[in-house]
Amino acid sequence: MITKIALDNGLVLAYPASGNWFLPANLPQLLGMRNMMKMVSGAQSIKENSQRAMDFLNANHLVRTVEE
Repeated sequence: MITKIALDNGLVLAYPASGNWFLPANLPQLLGMRNMMKMVSGAQSIKENSQRAMDFLNANHLVRTVEE
């Protein structure tokens, strides 16, 4: 029977082989140069949205104690 589950989001137990969870190393080949350039030009909005998401997650913790 499983009694505990460990979730690792801090690169302690697991680390992505590509070096980044969100962007694989072969992204330019997957997207093509034109789409890659569009993505790079929108990087600021991606960063801003990621920060907004992290702020929301940090403000809405469901686990508050070690026991939980």
